[in-house]
Amino acid sequence: MDKKTSIPQKDYKQQLDDAESAAHFLDRIFNAVSDAIVVINPRDYTILTFNRAALKMLGLTEEELLGRRCHQIFYSYPVPCDNFYKTCPIKQVLSHQAQSIIEYEYISKNKQVSYFAVTASPIINKQGQAQYIALILRDISYKRKNELRTKELPPIDHISGLYKQTYFYKELLVEMSRSRRYQRPLCLILANLNYARLHDQLKTVDKNLLLNKLAHFINKNTRKIDLIYQYGEEGFAIILPETDQEQAVSLALRLKGYCQNVIGSINEFNKLLTYSILTLNMGIMEYNGLDDLQVMIKKTEQALLQAQNQADNIFAWEM
Repeated sequence: MDKKTSIPQKDYKQQLDDAESAAHFLDRIFNAVSDAIVVINPRDYTILTFNRAALKMLGLTEEELLGRRCHQIFYSYPVPCDNFYKTCPIKQVLSHQAQSIIEYEYISKNKQVSYFAVTASPIINKQGQAQYIALILRDISYKRKNELRTKELPPIDHISGLYKQTYFYKELLVEMSRSRRYQRPLCLILANLNYARLHDQLKTVDKNLLLNKLAHFINKNTRKIDLIYQYGEEGFAIILPETDQEQAVSLALRLKGYCQNVIGSINEFNKLLTYSILTLNMGIMEYNGLDDLQVMIKKTEQALLQAQNQADNIFAWEM
């Protein structure tokens, strides 16, 4: 059995001819596995055989893969990978006579990017040496691309738990463009806390707790399509797609009505609130489809200033 299934050191095509039954057996095994399997001669890096999953994952035909060198296929390098300071799993296997695992970015001939977890395992001969190397490629593109997207997410403010102000400008510009193009309503709310006499009495840790609680509350009581950001040290920006001014004012009133309950639920503030006033001022602006980003923000900031003089601490510009 060993003689029939062992792969010789001579021409691999002749081997497959001489061991037809073994080839059929391997073919059935290879094509039952969803991961790609590629067998390589470590002496010259030649690809000896592979399964159908390998052709599908690599986007190649049998003629394009069979007999080629692995560094030509995976990196388009004319010489082995380590000459270009790339980790070569085959050399790692030969050095340690043990399995090697790496993650690898593959660019197909159609310029499609995939990510593989590559496990290189030695095929040991009777002398206990790695005569051939089996590469098993598992497609981890979905997981890897999700990780990359996560890294690209906007930075989070460690106090409020909201996205930082720097990302707010980019998203507002996107929503303004969408509103203008599809003629859909869009509103912006800028809000900040007015501590009155309370401000100087609060410790930093107390103010951080208050901001965190309010930010969590605003997140919980807005829609999934609404975008909420830290704005300044003690303020929030709320982008409201598909929302006209009347709807934005209604939301602001609800937030104002609930925020006192949130503040009152924090025991540390109860005594201070007896002697002081804490309000949430909100300025509202509905996008008119004409203003640029700076004008939109400036008008909303002016509305926020006007809100301090309103009985309900809310001011909305009329379009």
